[in-house]
Amino acid sequence: MNKEKRKIIFSIFLAVIIIGSVLSIAFSPRFKPPEQPKPKPTQQQPIESFKAEEIDANVEQLTSTYVLYGQTTVANPFELISKLKSIEGVREVYNPNYSRPEQNKLAFFCDILLESDSNIESILSSIEEKGILSNAEAYVKAMLKLPAELTLHSVDANKTKEFRFDRPFVIGVVSLDTKPGDQLKVNLYLQLQGDALVKGSAKAYETNNLSATPRFYSQDVNATIASLEPKFVIAEQFSYDGFDLNVLESELNGLGDVNNASLSLKLREYFYVSVPLQADENIEELKNDLNVIIRSIENVNNVEFEHASLRAAIASLLSEKGIEHSIENVDAFISATLSLRELLQGEEASKLSDSIKQLLGGYGIEASIAQPAKLIIETITDPDKNIEIPLKENVDATLLAGHSVGETVSVKVDFMLVRKEVSYIEATEPALLS
Repeated sequence: MNKEKRKIIFSIFLAVIIIGSVLSIAFSPRFKPPEQPKPKPTQQQPIESFKAEEIDANVEQLTSTYVLYGQTTVANPFELISKLKSIEGVREVYNPNYSRPEQNKLAFFCDILLESDSNIESILSSIEEKGILSNAEAYVKAMLKLPAELTLHSVDANKTKEFRFDRPFVIGVVSLDTKPGDQLKVNLYLQLQGDALVKGSAKAYETNNLSATPRFYSQDVNATIASLEPKFVIAEQFSYDGFDLNVLESELNGLGDVNNASLSLKLREYFYVSVPLQADENIEELKNDLNVIIRSIENVNNVEFEHASLRAAIASLLSEKGIEHSIENVDAFISATLSLRELLQGEEASKLSDSIKQLLGGYGIEASIAQPAKLIIETITDPDKNIEIPLKENVDATLLAGHSVGETVSVKVDFMLVRKEVSYIEATEPALLS
């Protein structure tokens, strides 16, 4: 056997010995593999419910999913889902649920997903028309951004917990008029297991839309008169001692430049009668007699006649009984619109205004005569955000009679802002406000 063959056989022999030794150890009854430590069972932490009320939230994005609410007598949710899905524009209906009965009807809730070109208002109309649900309402789901850190209050126990979101975004339920970018107040409900948020448990519900809440302001502005109306208006409170409104209206119509005068009078519902009674007066008898008089007058429809008749009747009764008395005039409010034959401005308007004031003064009415106008005001200031808001149209105004088109006037502008838009604006000359 040559040298090379011996090397090969020896190598094979060694390999067999090594393998045999390993197998003998592995299968020996005395061999035990090292035991791995068994993991100790961890105790499952309980799930707790928490809430945070009236917290700030910003609307990041609106979704195409709505929460639908309505009342029904149908206790089968699948029947309602089938009917809702048959409405054109409804893509999907899911998460049906009932709450406690309301007026012998079940309150039904579900999520409803619309096609991109559908309108929730038309869907609600179809639901009512088809009789699927009554008193149907909808709220839209939105992505809300919350503060990263919150103080939570336990729903079931008297304790609080500081909590920090990994990502402070939750799906919330908001009103239909809510828009992206709106600032809201919301109530947040969520569940925690230890310090960890239970997935899908965080839900927020709008309680107040700060952006959609009207904000009222007043500002002093100098403005140019763009136009005046051929009309005078009067609105005045005064002490009414009794007169015929028809006579006053006729006298106003008799003024040369007045085309038509329309007046209305409202009296306060009570007036005072002062009676210094003596100790020996029969108070109950006097009260009964006064009540008889009041009941005899109160069914008269003409308020001025009723007032005058009641005053006269009370005065007569007290005089017959020899009781000293004084009867105060009743507070009243008169409003009048006087359309003119043509537009009057400047000195001509002032002359007619003086004539009207003189006529009213004879009836105990001190009045300011106003004229409707349009003013050129280019911008108004949002004081909260310190920004100028452009005005697209001329502003309605009430000015003292006697101004002219093109004149600059100082006015107090009252306006209302919703979000960043002017939803109401009106200007008044300060002399008319005093």
